[in-house]
Amino acid sequence: MSSRAELCKSHFVKFLSIAAVNITSRPANTSLWSQYSFDELTDSPIFLFKNLPGSRSAVLEYVANLIHENVAFFLRRVENPNFTYKVGFVEEAVQELCSAFEDFVRQQSFFMKILSKWVVDNLAELSKSGQSRIGISSASPMELTRIYTTCSSSKRLLDLLGFCVSQTLESDIEKCVSLLLDLWNTCGNFCDWIMKYLSITFPDDALKHLLKVGLNDFCTYVSGVLENLRSGNSAAVTQAHEQYLKEKLTAISSMLGMAARQQSSEFRQLISSVFTECCQPSHSKRHMYYVPFIFRLIAANSDIANVTLVELVHSANLENLSVLRKSLLSVPVWAATGESNLTGAFINIAASLNSVTASQVYDKLLNLAFESPATGSEESLAHLQKQCVTLTESNLDAICLSVLEQPVVVLSKFPLLMRIASCRQLLFKSLFSSNEQRRVCMFKAVYLICLIKGRLTTAEYLGYILCFAETEEQLHLFTELCAVTAGLQSDALHCLISELSFYVGKASEIGTFSWKRCAENILSLLKEEKSIDPDTSVDFVRMSENLLKNYKRVLEYLLPLYFIPDTEDVVSNILGTLGVPGQQQPGELVQIVKLFVAAIFNVMRKFDDDVQPNLMNACAIMGSCVVALVLDQEAYAKEVLFHCLLSYAFEDDSPLRVAPKKELLENVDCSILKQNLLLSELKYRNRSIHCGTLRRRQVVPHFLGNNTSVVVARRLCFIHIIDELCRSADSSAGALYDITMCHRLAVLLLDTVCPDLVDARYHWEDWTSAKISIEKYIKIRKVVDTCPFVYDLMLIAAEAYPCLWFCLPILKALLATTVVRLESAANKSDPISSDVSVALDRWFYLAAKVVVLFSVYDISMNDFQGRILPQQLSNVVDVCQRVTNIEACHIMRDVWRYLNEHAPKLSELQEYYQNILNKIDNMGPLSDSDPNPYLVSLRLVIQKNIAKLGCLHRGLFSV
Repeated sequence: MSSRAELCKSHFVKFLSIAAVNITSRPANTSLWSQYSFDELTDSPIFLFKNLPGSRSAVLEYVANLIHENVAFFLRRVENPNFTYKVGFVEEAVQELCSAFEDFVRQQSFFMKILSKWVVDNLAELSKSGQSRIGISSASPMELTRIYTTCSSSKRLLDLLGFCVSQTLESDIEKCVSLLLDLWNTCGNFCDWIMKYLSITFPDDALKHLLKVGLNDFCTYVSGVLENLRSGNSAAVTQAHEQYLKEKLTAISSMLGMAARQQSSEFRQLISSVFTECCQPSHSKRHMYYVPFIFRLIAANSDIANVTLVELVHSANLENLSVLRKSLLSVPVWAATGESNLTGAFINIAASLNSVTASQVYDKLLNLAFESPATGSEESLAHLQKQCVTLTESNLDAICLSVLEQPVVVLSKFPLLMRIASCRQLLFKSLFSSNEQRRVCMFKAVYLICLIKGRLTTAEYLGYILCFAETEEQLHLFTELCAVTAGLQSDALHCLISELSFYVGKASEIGTFSWKRCAENILSLLKEEKSIDPDTSVDFVRMSENLLKNYKRVLEYLLPLYFIPDTEDVVSNILGTLGVPGQQQPGELVQIVKLFVAAIFNVMRKFDDDVQPNLMNACAIMGSCVVALVLDQEAYAKEVLFHCLLSYAFEDDSPLRVAPKKELLENVDCSILKQNLLLSELKYRNRSIHCGTLRRRQVVPHFLGNNTSVVVARRLCFIHIIDELCRSADSSAGALYDITMCHRLAVLLLDTVCPDLVDARYHWEDWTSAKISIEKYIKIRKVVDTCPFVYDLMLIAAEAYPCLWFCLPILKALLATTVVRLESAANKSDPISSDVSVALDRWFYLAAKVVVLFSVYDISMNDFQGRILPQQLSNVVDVCQRVTNIEACHIMRDVWRYLNEHAPKLSELQEYYQNILNKIDNMGPLSDSDPNPYLVSLRLVIQKNIAKLGCLHRGLFSV
């Protein structure tokens, strides 16, 4: 035996020992080949593959086993991230073996066909087995591409597919397309992610070649069927139809549809160039088949239709549309559409379009048919107007039939009749005819167009009726037309009623006289107590119930109407009459809440110079609706509304913000103080909006005085919603406010105002240390003074003890900046300034004067008033407002020292709050320490100013 034969035999024995390994006792997470070295896994297989042709199929099977096992391990880890596996040198071996295949094909091109089929078969098997796994069965094509390209073995197999495609594309385009068709036929529904991967690296001209091959197949198919029809071979005709659909059309339309879904520029350029070529005059049979072939692709795949028709809209004119129509009719209808008539195919294509594409196509056709200058041709404006009137007058049935000959005209006919006054009367004469048969026939024509265009067109036509209906009889005819539509298509009524607010938008396009009448008609319909049409076999329900089922969609159209002048009241009445829906899905609820809150803040922005009662009422109505909505949901809904309200309120362009009032401080002693503290000079009745006005259960915007400022009006709208949200749902319990909601408000407010103090929010420090870090307190103070509603939110939180304690870091920052302001006064012997006096007044009103009762939790609070400061320190503000800067500064330092030494830690505060929720009896206040050691400065200042202060504070000297 020769040395070469001995070498082959040796490698063959080694290969068999490796390829046929079967270790039954190995762990489940260990590869069969984990104990072999890299050389053992690769040397013998590569040698046999290159030198022994009969062993190549065995080597390919061996590599396939390596890949499938490795990918299976990887997919298990995708499902369970904690899963680990051991494969040894398998992944490196797969890389080396696939590289050897590529090198061999470069030298021996005959092997490309075998290798391509092997790659396609294994990709199909990988994809199908992956679909059976729970973790990835519902993944999108893009996600599947990411998963399989993350695994090195499957990524190498994909690269090998790309290698085969690129090699065949360079040498034989037909083979390349054949390879892709085989891939689709083999993988079927599992092909999308593979095509997604190929599209990333596929050459730019591949789509053009793919379309070219598809056109050749189409020409062969049409010619063959026509030949069989002439010979009367019906069996062959049926077989040809089925074979073309399964083996050719489905595959090529799916691959081109993938390119269309990616919205690639190459595909759009290809379609544009195809239309340019098709519009050129030519007598070539192949050229004439181009348009029917494209139309067949459009009918077969909605993704292709959406992209192709947009490109057609961009480049179409009357002349090239005529050429395209001629080409389309050059072949039998079944060839271009796959159906028996052109109308059915056209309607199906139009129904498959997305709303954006359908809108663009409709606008283009409308422009071509009615806005083009009259040139004397049959497509001119004058001719089409006359044709519309003639068809409507003489025989309404002709409108339905005309779609067979003039689909473009039919799409545009009815909008023309509505927009031209002379034609509008004729149309309404038919729609409001006492002849039931005539009405039904007329509306069938409208409905035929609605099928082509979609639901919004139906809403548009019915919207016109609402805009022009002047009598109760005409208004009730609207419900009859709804019944006709519902009879033609199941569940159509639900779609129509859900667009009621859209009708108002359409009315605004017609004229200012229409939208108000339209809105009033809608309101009249909503207030009807009876069913829409109780005599019909269709199961109708009240309009309001249909609207509630489509609540988010209604809001999307209805709320923007607040910005059309003089519509505020009628829109508010519609919202109030409609009510709110029941339980909503979490995602749907979040979107509805955002719609309401965004509309409320946008309406607030319309308060320019004067407060407009109708706008205040609009905010109150929307606020009541959104609060009522979340109260009917699970507990999470309130938090969703809290987050949304605070997010909008603290935005940089929020209408609740106020502009800074002060210039930079001058002659500041404390060098750290860089900027003004932005102390607000605004003082409100009873010192607080919330305390002064919102103690009432409801806010009546119409009762606001003419002198009410815009700032106050906006705050009233916002705070009223928060106030209602925090009130207790169980009124029988005796408490006005829900402690859990007040606590949540305090926590969210703290997270928003003090986001940078997470680690030290409840840590007090001596005054010397506080001055060193004064800048962080100034930052918080700026937020509070530019967003004065923070005071109102803290007052609401204070309604349920001890929720205000959770806002202590904000109070701490306000106190620190006020004390620094006293220290840095230019003349310390002067009385305190008015703005500092206001700041102290507000701070003590929050910290020392809030009285809270807790009968709802059966806790006796009669012995104390739930204050952050004790009773003896509550009078400090009256002294500070009557003395000098330096005297007030000494007093406030003692207040700071009291809080520094006696404020509860966060853990204590949380424990106290939890005890209240658990209804533990005999609980005292959080801070109940003796305040007398902290009254020294206060007593000294009163003694110094005994003439004007002593009579007010005699109790301080009784100890």
